[in-house]
Parts: sequence; C-alpha cells; structure tokens
Amino acid sequence: LAPGDEVITSPFTFFATAGAVENVGGQLVFADIEPGTFNIDPAAVADAITDRTRAIIPVHLFGQMAEMQPVMDVARERGIAVIEDAAQSIGAKAAFDGGWGSAGAVGTLSCFSFYPTKNLAGWGDGGMITTNDSALADRLRRLRVHGENYASGRYVHEEVGINSRLDAIQAAVLHVKLRHLPGWTEMRRARAAYYDKEFNEVADVTTPAAPPDRFHVYSLYTIRAQRRDELKAHLGEQAPGLRRRRLPRGGAGVGGGIEPAGVSGVAVRGARKRKISNRNVLRLLSRRGLTPNKTRSTLVSVTREQGAGAATGTASLKPT
Repeated sequence: LAPGDEVITSPFTFFATAGAVENVGGQLVFADIEPGTFNIDPAAVADAITDRTRAIIPVHLFGQMAEMQPVMDVARERGIAVIEDAAQSIGAKAAFDGGWGSAGAVGTLSCFSFYPTKNLAGWGDGGMITTNDSALADRLRRLRVHGENYASGRYVHEEVGINSRLDAIQAAVLHVKLRHLPGWTEMRRARAAYYDKEFNEVADVTTPAAPPDRFHVYSLYTIRAQRRDELKAHLGEQAPGLRRRRLPRGGAGVGGGIEPAGVSGVAVRGARKRKISNRNVLRLLSRRGLTPNKTRSTLVSVTREQGAGAATGTASLKPT
C-alpha cells in the first residue's frame, strides 16, 4: 500500500483486523455492519469505495460468513482486492455465484486462525492463508521464511519477509484434529438450535440471525438483550469472568453480545467440544509416526479450489 491508500473493513471485529492495515501504512475506512448478523453491510461497503480504495476486508464474525456476493461483485468491477478475515469461521458457507462458497474460498486471499479458542484449535498460536492466485501463493511462501526462495537455492532471499512458519507440533496436532472438525461443527449447530428454541420463550433476548443462505458454524453464540446490564450482573454471579461485547455506535442498535471468559459449558459459548487430552493427542501422533521430535510439517498448500468444503479440504498438515 502507498500512503493514502484506503482499506475498507468492519468496525466490529478484533483489533488485529484494523491493526494489519495500520502496520502496512494503509488508511482505515470503516463500513457499518448489518444489525442481524453483525457482519459488514455490502451497501455500506459500496458507499465507502473511492478512487483510493485498494482492498476490502469482510470479517466473517462469530462463525457466519458476511454477504459476499455483492461485495465481490463491486470489487471485481472496480479491480479491488478482497481479503476475507475468516479467523472465526472455518467451515462456514454462504450462497455465492449460483452455488455455495466456503469461507476462505471466495476472496483474493483469506486468513484463518488456529488460536486455542477457535473451532479448529492448535496447542498455541498458528494460522493459515488461502488463495487461488498462484503468483500470490508463491510470494506468501517466500514472505513466511524471510523472503527466501527455495527454488533459487538455500539462503537466497529475494525480498524482506518475516518468520511466520507454523511450529511442527502445531501442524501435527491440527492434522489429528482436522478430521474431527465436521463433527464438532454439527455439535455446535445442534446446540445453537437448542438455544434458539429455549430463548424463543424469552421476549427480551434476540438470538443470532442465521439466514437460510448461510451455513453458520457458531464460533460464538452471541445474544442481544434489552436488559443487558442486568443480565450481565446476574450471569456474573453464576459464572464469574463473563464479559460483554459492545456494538459499534450507530450500527446495530441496542444490546451487545455476552460471552464467558474462560468458563466452559455456558450457553452463549456454543457447543462443547469432546475433549482430547494432551496424552491422547500424543498417543494419536505416535501411532502415525508423528512424535514431536520427528515431525517437520508444512502449514498449508496455499492454493485452493472454489466450492463448498474447499477451505478445509486443502489444508496440507501432513509431515514433510
């Protein structure tokens, strides 16, 4: 990005979305969110585009994809890159181009997180980038190892990059857990359906919007409450550590999401995963010859195909 180049994104997201733009010298432009899904409003995106707009970052918040069709249509027309923030939405889908598009399989490139609180979680920090652009994929591979181009020989650095390799133990753990993701997703969706049914009897609570053209994976089950502060105080007595999310001003009306901090099994957190202990993971790794001191793994094959399931289907977490 050059000085003055603009990047449009949502004001209702984790700090890192906006921080990434600031770190490369871009000018942040916030577009308002939809009141139902909390995702970026395509109409607001279109209104925010100027001749200086270089990228759009839709955030697939809480496990649900933003409405990508109108965003991609205007981006294609204007030649603007689209970077999906899919940190919370691995496995999510939405109607796109006459079929279904997966989170991570729609934009110019997409970013996933394997932070321990995510639906597909490692034992520590980690992430994945996906793209259909082979030239961009090659550059991303270089940038993650200080700009080194292995095709040109070892220690041949074509540009200044960063150290962004995934730890071998994280790749090994994710390789084991990846096969469980569809089942965990269905558990989350079933639990969310149960919450919807139970909260339907409570007039002051609004449950998460889930349009029929979206496949929600419920990274978080975030409710809105008219008596928010009273509810927070009550739940705080029952589940210490609860915290509140605030909606952006002028955005989605009253209320705010409530989620537990470090408290498992609370309704607003979504489905509880079947626990896999460290000992069990190590046992599974050992059976596959993937003990930590023997494993050197690559995070991902950065290219992927369009279509449902693409985002999870191309993750290459096998040892190399």
